[in-house]
Amino acid sequence: MAVGSRRHSAAQTRYASTIVQPVHHDGETLLLARLQRVGLRLPVKGAIIPCSDDYVLFLSRYRDKLADYYEFVLPPEKIVEKLASKKYQYKLAKEVGVQTAQTFREVSDLRNIASKIRYPCIVKPAYPHLWRQHQERTGARNRAKLLVANSPEELTEYGPLIAESGLEWIVQEYIEGGDDRLYALYAYFDRDSKPLAAFARDPSGSRSFQRGGGRRPGPARLRAD
Repeated sequence: MAVGSRRHSAAQTRYASTIVQPVHHDGETLLLARLQRVGLRLPVKGAIIPCSDDYVLFLSRYRDKLADYYEFVLPPEKIVEKLASKKYQYKLAKEVGVQTAQTFREVSDLRNIASKIRYPCIVKPAYPHLWRQHQERTGARNRAKLLVANSPEELTEYGPLIAESGLEWIVQEYIEGGDDRLYALYAYFDRDSKPLAAFARDPSGSRSFQRGGGRRPGPARLRAD
């Protein structure tokens, strides 16, 4: 189990060994070498489970170098890269008819967006883990996951920060509501896109667990590919 901190919820498992190794800066090279050393000591191939976007992307990029040591299931690299991007997620949602907040996926002209977006609005990175890494690398005092603008003037003031970060961003209408209105579905799929295990979590934090072969939580049929 590869995580960036022992505070990560996945690090609390009793059923796997945890490797704590951040993947930014020189971390990718260090983590790859560490996993290869561990793999050489295993009597059989181990199962490796990435627990956040940065580790999923790492595993996808180095899949050929780790396939001799570990078993893991991933879509093709191009799909992994797209699914980690907020830009692609909202583009895909629009294409399949899922309602989303008003969203601008290109932010090179903030003044134009400022005249069209509904307020308040939020500005958030397309790849949240890269924004987090940027904050850590630069020692930023503001560790906010996203930025809020209540007027066109406030939105355009974020222009220098966006340019300085060198990252991709999106601008989106702000939807009122707290974490008590969030639902989540967690699932693990095999190479044939069949769910081996899944559970849904409602706003109260309670979980409904389903093993593979049972009824899928919710009305949608999900496919890993």
